[in-house]
Amino acid sequence: GNWEILATAAFVSIAVPLLVFFSMQRYLVRGLLAGSVK
Repeated sequence: GNWEILATAAFVSIAVPLLVFFSMQRYLVRGLLAGSVK
C-alpha cells in the first residue's frame, strides 16, 4: 500500500547519500594519503 512506498522512499533517501559518502570517502582518503607521501 501507501506505507510501503513511503518506507521505500525513506530507505532510498538514506541509502543513496550513504553510498555517495562512502565512495567519496574512499577517494578522499586516497588523496590525503597521496598528498602526505609527497
